[in-house]
Amino acid sequence: MAADNKPWVKKGTGVAPVCAAGRVMEAGLCYPACGWQYPKGVGPVCWKECRRGYKDDGAVCRKDADIFAKDSYGRGVGKPMPCGGNYPELDAALCYTKCRDGYLGRGPVCWRYCPEGYKDDGATCRKDVEIYKKENIYRGMGIAPNRCPADKPVLADDLLCYPL
Repeated sequence: MAADNKPWVKKGTGVAPVCAAGRVMEAGLCYPACGWQYPKGVGPVCWKECRRGYKDDGAVCRKDADIFAKDSYGRGVGKPMPCGGNYPELDAALCYTKCRDGYLGRGPVCWRYCPEGYKDDGATCRKDVEIYKKENIYRGMGIAPNRCPADKPVLADDLLCYPL
């Protein structure tokens, strides 16, 4: 029935109801909007954003592992002991030339030191993957949309909104 008690007839195409002011629709339900501290809403949960440099994997934030081969160069086959002169470094019972600054000698190879924050794995430098749980808050259960837009104010028994 319409407001004037006359039978109401559907006019045009109905539209789905919308959320009340201050609520947002997600997955067909209306939730309170998330605040600025927890801006990402998914269903009943508001999530903090990941720190800069981290990837958003839903409930966790991730920074991928970083592994790379170290620069190296050969320093010859080495000479028998005693060490000295041009062959001052003893390694595995042989004497070798000194490596350039920023490199470490291991046998006949000089390997570049790893940058700060990386682990030295011999021929490679590595930073492990970093994962942390995102902070979140519960914003309540969702409710079905129940407001009709102003241009289609009548909620019919088929749960769609129509013009008067």
